[in-house]
Amino acid sequence: MALEAARIMGQLLANGVVSREALRNYNIMVSENLHGWLQYVLMKAADNLGLLAIPEARVPFDKPLEPSKVLPGRKGRRRWLKRVDVGFFSPVKRFLGFGECHTLDEFHGCLATRELVKLVHELAGREIYDVERMWISPRDMIMHMVRYAKKERKPKIAVLFVVLPERLEERCARFKDQKLLLKKGSGFFLERWAEFVEEMRKADVDAHLIRLEENGVWVDGELSIDLSPEALKERVKRWRELASSMRIKPFTEEGEESWKWMSREYAERKLGLR
Repeated sequence: MALEAARIMGQLLANGVVSREALRNYNIMVSENLHGWLQYVLMKAADNLGLLAIPEARVPFDKPLEPSKVLPGRKGRRRWLKRVDVGFFSPVKRFLGFGECHTLDEFHGCLATRELVKLVHELAGREIYDVERMWISPRDMIMHMVRYAKKERKPKIAVLFVVLPERLEERCARFKDQKLLLKKGSGFFLERWAEFVEEMRKADVDAHLIRLEENGVWVDGELSIDLSPEALKERVKRWRELASSMRIKPFTEEGEESWKWMSREYAERKLGLR
């Protein structure tokens, strides 16, 4: 699933359907609806593999997530379900697992909520979050789902589709806490995403990480689709060599004589073949 999604994503980037700038510029990401394109890629990959996929699939819990237990002081109602970005189903509609898409606004979604609060406050040198209304991180929500989903919705496979540029720069973020986190660099967050995937695997989920950046698509730490300038130049070179090696001559095959308005001799003379 992850490899097929990487292949489709590589095509969209190579063809300009999704721009490279949408992977490193927050405002362009929003204007191009990048999150929607990532959902499309996961659903298309599932379809290519003979599976069913729907957006915003509901996964109910046996045990609710209580915000105050995720983060002391956090208020809010208990949560009895999660809507996943894409739900994967067998051809007979049996739930198999999910895909989650994390664009630039969630590059830090690999951190547990408590760790996120602590880290941002350390970077800011003061408390800036309103703990009572604090965002529950994707990591906490997803891991709760993995552990406590109802039996008929227990995920067996998971794909995390993460946009994480090689360099985290000012244009990658919009909000103050995100801008503070840029200082940690891509390597820090990549390592934490990998740890998140490993945590799901320990819970018997066949989980995979697709990391999307401006020069390539990575699957579980391996470069799957190379979109670097050097790789593109090599592809153009191979295409030119292929085109120049082809020697196709007109009229090499006999066709039906259906020349209503000109003779074959006239056509060959106009084409310079006589």
